[in-house]
Amino acid sequence: LLFFFPVAIMTPLHIMICLEEIISKQFLPGEIVVFSLPPTIPDEYMLIIDAAISNISSKEKWPLIISSDSQSTDADIPEPQNGYVIFLVPDEDLLTSLEIQIETLQTFSFSYNRRGKFIIVVVLEEFEDSHILSNETLNTVWNKDNIVNAVVIIRAMVKYDATMNQDREVYGIYSLFPFQSEHCGEFNNSDLLDQWTLSEGFLKGNDLMPEKLPKDLLGCFLHIDIYNIPPLVFISNYSDTKASYDIDGIILVFLNFISEAMNFSIKFEIDKGWNS
Repeated sequence: LLFFFPVAIMTPLHIMICLEEIISKQFLPGEIVVFSLPPTIPDEYMLIIDAAISNISSKEKWPLIISSDSQSTDADIPEPQNGYVIFLVPDEDLLTSLEIQIETLQTFSFSYNRRGKFIIVVVLEEFEDSHILSNETLNTVWNKDNIVNAVVIIRAMVKYDATMNQDREVYGIYSLFPFQSEHCGEFNNSDLLDQWTLSEGFLKGNDLMPEKLPKDLLGCFLHIDIYNIPPLVFISNYSDTKASYDIDGIILVFLNFISEAMNFSIKFEIDKGWNS
């Protein structure tokens, strides 16, 4: 089976090759990968995306699911999903399309796994500021559903390669570290994890899905919803008119151990329906 691609769409073709390499490194055989597509895709991009999905499927390593519309039932897809590939294409507002696709993925309900690995592929022929766009993209998924294990693949620059006497396209792979330093989940500047070229592959060889939760949270507050479940949790001296109350129980013992070990503070949010 041969695919012939016009020179004008070689950029998205290259980014699909980069995507295939990332999938092969990040997912074990048998893990479920969901490909999320926007509702409308220009024909020239659909050709590239379809070829990439077909090639990945032909390796028969990963069960693949295509998501382009809301799901009404989990009956046929009961297993938790391990990762997601989200395509963002021109001719649409990229961030709006991303939010819609996240909402569509959430309709998988039980199968949906926001702690899975998210690979966001920005298919753009024209050069844009990759750092700014990666910031906007990664902050969108973080604010939308607290998705932290996410990377963005985007065309970063074109460099002239004197040895080959031609331009070389460089793709950036970015990620967000929201708990970096003292920003307490509000740090919104993405990091460039690695770069990729067709001729050299990954230039740095860095881990693209590193641990995002540091061992020291620098005193940041963790908000916890809590309600009365003796003996796990006892809430006493509580009323809607009082700002203070007493909390005790087995869960509190473990929480105190963990908060001391990871250096975070706790702010409880009382479920007002616990004593109704």
